[in-house]
Amino acid sequence: GIDVLCQAIESYWSIHSTETSKSYAKEAIKIVTANICDVTNHPSRKSRDLLLRAANLAGKAINLSKTTACHAISYPMTSFFGIPHGHAVALTLGAMLEYNYHVAEEDLLDHRGKGYVENIMKELFSLLGVKGSVEANHKIRDMMIAVGLEFRLSRLGIKNNEDTELIIKNGFNPDRVNNNPRKLTERALRNILKEIN
Repeated sequence: GIDVLCQAIESYWSIHSTETSKSYAKEAIKIVTANICDVTNHPSRKSRDLLLRAANLAGKAINLSKTTACHAISYPMTSFFGIPHGHAVALTLGAMLEYNYHVAEEDLLDHRGKGYVENIMKELFSLLGVKGSVEANHKIRDMMIAVGLEFRLSRLGIKNNEDTELIIKNGFNPDRVNNNPRKLTERALRNILKEIN
């Protein structure tokens, strides 16, 4: 469920998003945010059916737009530290909501412009039921806690600078990270990882 949310959010802000992919992603975000706690903690046929629908929609969205930085960063977390894929992707999602919102002309990757990216991020905040990037970050963290996912790297075996550098060294899959609306630098990723440690 949390991977579905990550796929949908990343698809929405991807530099390759289209009106069609955003439509799929938007519906998936609405379904997941309304049902992930129920389907995880008190599953029913209805909540499972809804989450399956969201997964299908998010899959259609990323088929068009591809995923972005959160997925790129997640791969070494799974490969080297055994963190399940969806959990690994979610670990940086909240911080990336803040990071992408503060895009500047000099680190912009989306050809549609800085204003476009800022508007997309505001639309995502609205879909999450929050007013800004900090609140969005907290909402993702609270959602992770509600479904029993740890949100601190240090409690997941990523404990020191050597571990962090291993993620940075292997977390720049160009097929994913270059789809992000804001260029992710090693320094920025180091700060993000420090924030969630």
